[in-house]
Formats: sequence, C-alpha cells, structure tokens
Amino acid sequence: MQMADALGRTPQRSDARSNRTRILATARQKLRDNPDASLDSIAQAAGVARRTLYGHFSSRQALVAALTQEEAKRFNRRSPRPAFQAPTRWRRRR
Repeated sequence: MQMADALGRTPQRSDARSNRTRILATARQKLRDNPDASLDSIAQAAGVARRTLYGHFSSRQALVAALTQEEAKRFNRRSPRPAFQAPTRWRRRR
C-alpha cells in the first residue's frame, strides 16, 4: 500500500512517470508536426494504450495544458532572471 504525501496525493510509480513523460514528449512532437493530431495517434506513437493516455490526461485540453505548463517551467529554468522584477527601494526613481 502506497502512502499519501502531505497533500493527500499518492506518489506515481516509476512506470507511470515514464509513461507520462513519454506521452508528453510524443505529444509535443506530434502536435508540432500536425496540430490536429488525434489523441489516439499520440497514444499509439507513444506506445501506450488510449486508456493509459486518458489515465494521465482526461482530455486534449488537459494534455495541451500540461505541455504548456512544462514549457513554461523549462523557459523559467533557462531564464537568467524573472521576466518581471519589482523595483527595489534602491532602483526606484525619485
């Protein structure tokens, strides 16, 4: 029996994490090549059953939202500083 974390979430098994990572990578490529690619074609290309894909992402919108979130995190990790930085007391014009 798996233990839940402080937020009540059960940690994913390593194969589930691997499937999710593979689905996202495949979806990124398939949607780049064809924005109208079906979830069925993404699941097939990722080597998972449709049920597995839908177990991670309830809809196309959820899959695209996860891709968007992943890209935003990647961008923020590469960015040398935040896109917006509030002025500090020393930077304000008087």
